[in-house]
Parts: sequence; structure tokens; C-alpha cells
Amino acid sequence: KAAPEMTAKEVSSVMSAYAMLWREHSASALDSMKTMPKGKASNAQDELYIMGQLGKSLIGVLGDRAEIVAPMLSATDVALILDAFASLHMAPSESLLVALGHRAQQVVESMSAQDVAMTLRAYAALKVQREKKDIEKSFG
Repeated sequence: KAAPEMTAKEVSSVMSAYAMLWREHSASALDSMKTMPKGKASNAQDELYIMGQLGKSLIGVLGDRAEIVAPMLSATDVALILDAFASLHMAPSESLLVALGHRAQQVVESMSAQDVAMTLRAYAALKVQREKKDIEKSFG
């Protein structure tokens, strides 16, 4: 397994940092593609796609590690991991979602207002994403 030595804090920090980097990079790349000639825009799209695929692999590995370290996650760690998945429009595995939900219940007393807001926002976004996929399956 990859990342076998990563602590709970390291997992949540890396996931959160990657999500922020991806949001900034993809938004910037998409903006710059609007003004590029078609050939260059196509290359930029390919690069963005490849980077996205690498990111999915990274988040998948980190998600596996997050499930292992879930009992050690702080309230903020739980919020950051959920927020990373939601902002990347990626669904955590069902087992990770259960582990995060269980840990959130255990650390709820230590959640700051920001932790609560981030967790609720992430759950809402993940629910919308799941419903959207269900609708697409029904019609697609």
C-alpha cells in the first residue's frame, strides 16, 4: 500500500492541499484555454485530463489511507477530507464515508463552527453529486 506511514493529519493535509491546488489550476487552465488557438487548447485539455487522472489516483490512495487512520482523525481532519472529496467532485468509497461519519460522531463535541460548516457543506455537495449520478444512470 502507498502512504503507509502517513498520519491522520498528513492524510487530511495532503488531500486538502491537492484539492485546493486542483481547483486553482483547473480554473486557471480553463480560463486560459478560452483565448488559445484550437490546437493549443486541445493540448491543454489533454494535459488537464492527464493531471486529473493522476489526481484521482492520488486521492484514491489517500482515501484508502484515510480509512485506516480514521480512528485518529481530528474533527478538522474529518472536515478537510470530506471537503476535499466534495470539491473535487469525487465520491469517497462507501466504507470511507461510513468511517468518516462514525468518526465525526465521535469528535462532534470538539468541532469548531468552521468544522461543522465544512462538514455539512461537504455532505450536501456529496449528496447532490450522488443524486446527479443516479439521474444520469436513469436517463443515460
